[in-house]
Amino acid sequence: MSTFDWLSDLYVMIKNGSTDKAIDLLIDEVDDLLSDGEFERCDDLMGLIDLDRLDVDLLVGVLSVTLGAAELLPSRPGLIEQVEERLEGLVPERVDALMEGLADEWIDAAPLRLKRVGRIKVKIRSVRKMTFTPMEGDFEEDQPP
Repeated sequence: MSTFDWLSDLYVMIKNGSTDKAIDLLIDEVDDLLSDGEFERCDDLMGLIDLDRLDVDLLVGVLSVTLGAAELLPSRPGLIEQVEERLEGLVPERVDALMEGLADEWIDAAPLRLKRVGRIKVKIRSVRKMTFTPMEGDFEEDQPP
C-alpha cells in the first residue's frame, strides 16, 4: 500500500499561494483513487488530510471530488462535519452557500413516526440542519403502543 506522499506537496502549494495547482493535485489524486475503485484508501485519506492547512477552496474541493462516491466512503459524513466547522471559522457568512449540494444525502427513514406521517424522507445537509419531507402515498396515523 503506497502512502499519500503527495499531501506534503499539496500543503506546500497552499502555503505558497498556488491554490489552483493544489486543487488540481487534490482532484487528480482523489479521482485516480476513486476511478481505480480504491474506496477504502480514499476513505483512509479523508482521515489523514489536515483540514487546518487547507484554505476555503481546498475544503470545498475535497467534498466536491468525493461527492459521487459518498455512499462508498464511510468517513465522509465526519469529514463533512469537520469541513463545515472549519468553514464556520474561516468564512461564517458563506458556509451555507459553500456547503450547498456538497452534503445532501437522502435516506429512507420508514421506521420513524412523526404525528400523522408514517413514512418520511430525511434530507441531511449537516448534522445540525435537517428537513423532513413526507413521501407520496398512503400515510398511517401513529398507533398508540
